Amino acid sequence: MLARPATLALATLALSQVAFVPPTFAPRARTRGARVTVVHKGDMFDLINSTDCIAWPSEEAKARGGQSGWGGWSPSDGDQGVAVARTGHCFQTVDVVFVRIGEHWVAIGASGVRFDSGSLADLPVITK
Repeated sequence: MLARPATLALATLALSQVAFVPPTFAPRARTRGARVTVVHKGDMFDLINSTDCIAWPSEEAKARGGQSGWGGWSPSDGDQGVAVARTGHCFQTVDVVFVRIGEHWVAIGASGVRFDSGSLADLPVITK
């Protein structure tokens, strides 16, 4: 009779150790690039994703960039995000910077953002 509680306690301890699986945490995917702040939203190209004027970093970026991809959201002065690439505008001498703000993408002229880390020259250039 005395062995039974000890056996039960050992069995319970063994099961609790087997059943316990420590959680694993995958690192959150980070967008690489320079931290920027929108300083002049008037420099953004909010309809440019509906044209083939510029090369985009990806089809997802193009689909989530501009009014048709924002779903009622619109960038504002002071918004912060990550500039991931740049390209030239098709008919203006403007560097277009691709900024990821949350799940949204913003194509904005370089003069419309302040680089809080890195610089325009650090961004990869996307060409057609």
